[in-house]
Formats: sequence, C-alpha cells, structure tokens
Amino acid sequence: MNRFLAVIACCTLFIAACGVDRESEDSLSEDVDPTSEDEAVEGDAEDDPDDAAGDDAATPTTLPATPPTTGAPADVALSAAFSDADWEITHGELNEVVVPTQENEEFVALIFGGVQPVGFDAGVLTEHLISRAIQFELDAIGSSITDEQRDTSRSSLLEQVESLYIGEPDATAEAERLFDEVPYLPFLVEYQAGQNALSEALAAEAGPGTEVPCVRHILVEEEAEGDAIIVRLEAGEDFAELAQELSTGPSGPTGGDLGCSPSSNYVPEFAGAVDTAEIGAFVGPVQTEFGWHVILVEGVEAQPADGRALATERLRERLGEANIDVDANLGSWNGDQLAIVPLGS
Repeated sequence: MNRFLAVIACCTLFIAACGVDRESEDSLSEDVDPTSEDEAVEGDAEDDPDDAAGDDAATPTTLPATPPTTGAPADVALSAAFSDADWEITHGELNEVVVPTQENEEFVALIFGGVQPVGFDAGVLTEHLISRAIQFELDAIGSSITDEQRDTSRSSLLEQVESLYIGEPDATAEAERLFDEVPYLPFLVEYQAGQNALSEALAAEAGPGTEVPCVRHILVEEEAEGDAIIVRLEAGEDFAELAQELSTGPSGPTGGDLGCSPSSNYVPEFAGAVDTAEIGAFVGPVQTEFGWHVILVEGVEAQPADGRALATERLRERLGEANIDVDANLGSWNGDQLAIVPLGS
C-alpha cells in the first residue's frame, strides 16, 4: 500500500519533487559524503521521489472526508490565464474523476485505509491544472504524448495496483477491474504519461548535456603515504591495484572507482584537484577533512540532460506567471507551493 500511495503523492508533487516513478540513482560513491568521517569524497545522489513522498502519503488522515465539490456542474471550479492560452475546468468535469473515486469503497479502503483524505478534490484539481500546463508546454515545443508513453505509465501503475491484491487468485484481473471502476486511475496514467513526455522532449531538445569526469582515488591517512603511492605509480604500478591494496575508503575494493559525475558532487578540495587534473594523469596527495587522496581522472563521459529538472523549471515558470482563480469552496491557489490549498487547511 505504501508504495502505491507514494506514486499518487509523487504525481501531485511532480513540480516540487521533480519526478514520478523514477528509480533513484546509485550513490556516486560512498567515499564522497562530506557529512561522514567514514566516507570521503562524493555527496549523495538525488533522493528517490517515491521515498520522499511515501512517508507522509502512507498515513491516512482520520479527519472527515471532504464531500464532492458542491458547485453546479456548469460552474467553473478553476480558471487559469497563461501567457499563451486560457483554460478552465467546471465542477462537473472535476467530479467526473472525484465523485466515482470517493464513492468506491474498495479503492478508498485499499489506498486510504477507509478514510478519504481531506482535500482530495483540491488535489485532483491541482493535478488537472498541472496536466493542462504540461499539455501547453508540449504544444509549445511541438511534441505530444505517445501511445508508448501511455502504455508504460499504465503498466507501471497497474503493477502498483496488482500489489494490493497479493493472495488473490488473479491479481491482474482485480487490478484491471479497479482501473475500470475508478476514474482516478486512468487519469493518473495520462498525468504521468504527460510528465514523462515533457521530460523526454525537453531532454532531447537540450542535446547530450555536459561532460563529467570519471575518477578513481586512493585515500590514506598521512601525506607521506600519499607520497609513497605517487612514487609507486611513477614506477608503473597499476592505480586500481594500488587502491585495492592501500585505500582506506569504501571504494578501495573496486579499485577506487568513483564513477562519472560532476565535480560539484565532491568536497571542494577534491573537486578543485579533479577540475585541474589532466586526463590519464594522477595528482596528489590532496588533503581533505577525510584524509589524503591520490586522484586519477580516467576520462570524461557525456551526461544526458536532466529532463525532469528541465520540465520542473518550465512548469514553475508557466504556473508562476499564470493568473489562477479557484472556487473558494474548493480552496485557494498557493503560488509558492504551486498547489491548491484545501478549504480549511
């Protein structure tokens, strides 16, 4: 249940968390976290948005559920004036997703522990707004959501729903049935597919991105030890073998391999040495708070542009510049959070 709730939460938090259903990258190396004396060079990789959202999302509220929006079907629930287009959604259109979802006791029990979260309608309205902003951005760059992206999104979400039916004779059939009965699920599929489409389009538009250094290092406690390593390297000994033999850092067993990453991931002294090193040449010993390092920049690698970050920036700009008006019975638009704050929050 927690994993599926995290997916829903991350969909809502795409702008803030910059990503949906994306696996976290492995840490560049355990040697580089400047917060630990046992680790020496690079910082943590970016957090997994699923993990970041899961804790809060996994605890259902005990407050009474917000009833379906009470405006007349033709009344406007939200209007948004963007620089290049205007858009609005009515209470009737919003309730096509909200009401059947709230009324489905099975879904509410499985996902929310039997208690519909307060402000569910405001959350769905926020997702509608972000979806529309995504579509406007796709239109502006001449791109669109592909069937493949929709299929990938649906398969991913269907797998999450299947996990709620472990022990059932046919979990897939149960998940498919719930998809047919709860309109919020296909809505999330389209929402997530739109996020992926925009991220991929912007990454392709940006090109191959930047080159980052691929680094190995040997960490020792004393400068004299580093000097002795330099002598052995100059005599022709292999860097990786010396790292396995002598390095006190966690990357030692893998030959001191820190992978390929921006030098900004490293502590300043280490980063400075990496930035000035010639490819294929070793430098050092370089002192940091963790000890003394002998460093080898083996080469460079093209790092793809971060489509999620680019999409986040685009959507922040679009929504930040828009004039957004929300029915006061639903909540109010918070320009800092870029979300609709439910009534009474």
